[in-house]
Amino acid sequence: MPAPAPGRVVRWGIPDFFIAWIVGVVAGGIAAAPFSPGPSAPNRDAVTATVVALLVQSFVSVAVVLWVSRVKGRGSLATDFGLVWEWRESPWIAIGAGIAIGAGLALYPLSQLAPKGHRTQDIVDTFKASSGVATALFVIGVLVLAPTVEELLFRGVLLRALLRRMRPGPAILVSGLVFAVVHPLLDPTLGSLIAVPALFALGMFSGYQAARTGRLSRSIALHIGFNALTVIQVLSAK
Repeated sequence: MPAPAPGRVVRWGIPDFFIAWIVGVVAGGIAAAPFSPGPSAPNRDAVTATVVALLVQSFVSVAVVLWVSRVKGRGSLATDFGLVWEWRESPWIAIGAGIAIGAGLALYPLSQLAPKGHRTQDIVDTFKASSGVATALFVIGVLVLAPTVEELLFRGVLLRALLRRMRPGPAILVSGLVFAVVHPLLDPTLGSLIAVPALFALGMFSGYQAARTGRLSRSIALHIGFNALTVIQVLSAK
């Protein structure tokens, strides 16, 4: 199918965000199922299952967004959703790490109220005993794929769709709230619930930067820095 003309009216919106996210999650779950441990297969590798789910979910969600851009938009992820990377935005990685550290310190008293085995997100415990290859794929997924894909979905598709319907303040608030809430749905542990305020803070600040600049490079950099704390936790626990 030929790409839409540059002047074509944009027809994508909020439902397309949910379609891209849900299809990605379902595809990732289906792909990971043969590797996931369970009552009938306790010896399966949870690490492999997690890596497969992350990779498949990311690529499928991007494929759906590409299709949406081609059929309902202007045929460009940069034009439709602001997906560009500019190396001059790299210093924002440090700010993202600062948000993660600050949120972690603020939430530390709350995390100490949780039982000892529930103070971290499940993904940290999963990768404690992972192999070198699995760890490398995990690092790539968490530091490159997840920030890029999630920013494309939440600050690219969702936020821009909301900005066409409401003022920037409420649009950033809604997109940040959705971003924070969907994470415990994928990792329904007490550790993930405790992390919701930190995710909301990242979503709000990233949304503000995306709305202000019209590009995703700054919010991607923030997300990379924020996720770097999880990578450090995994590597330090090995």
